[in-house]
Amino acid sequence: MGISNFVIIDERKEKRKIKCVMIDETMMIKYATDNMLNNKIRLLYSNRNSMFLYKDELDMLSSMNKNINIVYTVTGSDLEWKGRFGRIDEDMIRIL
Repeated sequence: MGISNFVIIDERKEKRKIKCVMIDETMMIKYATDNMLNNKIRLLYSNRNSMFLYKDELDMLSSMNKNINIVYTVTGSDLEWKGRFGRIDEDMIRIL
């Protein structure tokens, strides 16, 4: 768990700083959706298995905001998972 600072510049070109505890990945995305910001946000979310915390909430928020794209990736073996596998690395960031 860590604390990160995010700066969001909305359509009025106003900077808004958000301090986010990274255990809750939904905070920045919820803020952008609640405030109808036009910022494009891509969350690369990696986990050892398909049991992603807050996946239902993240999927709901991304369905409400076309500017949010969430990419889930699993690093371990998970026979149930039908999505992307692998660690987040420079190549994945470049491709996505």
